Amino acid sequence: ITHTEDLEADLELLNQLLAGDITHYSMEKRYLRKDGQIIWIHLSVALVRDDENKPLFFISVIQNIDQSKRYISELEQAKVVLDSTQEAILITDLDLNIIRLNSAFEIMTGYKKDDVIGKEISLLFSKDINERLL
Repeated sequence: ITHTEDLEADLELLNQLLAGDITHYSMEKRYLRKDGQIIWIHLSVALVRDDENKPLFFISVIQNIDQSKRYISELEQAKVVLDSTQEAILITDLDLNIIRLNSAFEIMTGYKKDDVIGKEISLLFSKDINERLL
């Protein structure tokens, strides 16, 4: 059920485990489900040995991380859009602290990321506007 592109890395780690070079391993890999769907999993494997150091059995833990992988992919796509758009974009947290801005914002406003990240958004407004907002 291991995806063919992940099989070699998995077998290499398994061989190291059997040879006694490592005591356990973890990896992210893809499984091919019975219905043909590919899902991402996190696999942790340990080998239990007897008193003579002969392999007895494996303990494997498989965690489905497919949804997390999708979220990461979506975030990476959003970052590409944010960084490539010609529109100035500024993102704040709930306390109105600036947490992200794109290069178009820097170009349009003259503010640099390093100068405003972590600061309150009020620094971008004139004193008059700040007084009206408060």
